[in-house]
Amino acid sequence: MLDTHVKGEAESVWPLLGGIAIIAALSWCYFGSPFGTGPAANELVHPAVASPVDAALAAYQRSTEQGRRTDICTSARVVTNAYLREEDDQHYMQWKARQQHDCAAAGVTIEG
Repeated sequence: MLDTHVKGEAESVWPLLGGIAIIAALSWCYFGSPFGTGPAANELVHPAVASPVDAALAAYQRSTEQGRRTDICTSARVVTNAYLREEDDQHYMQWKARQQHDCAAAGVTIEG
């Protein structure tokens, strides 16, 4: 009876050790090696995310390459709104004029 009790305790240790190993591996990947071979502390682990303005400008560039005027109008409106949210008045005014030009070329009337 004593042998069964000891065997049961020994078997219950393996899931605990497995969990510790998984946590250690994830910590190693996320924080880097404690021996200096991982990413530096000031490096970003996750890729940088583009700002809303950058994403809108990239979408506008793609739409101008594809050539559909309604898509260009819509993309210009998205860029204009992105600059408005960023409170960048100078770029907002430039893109508002571009939006009106692009939308007029597409036959879309912009109010306001």
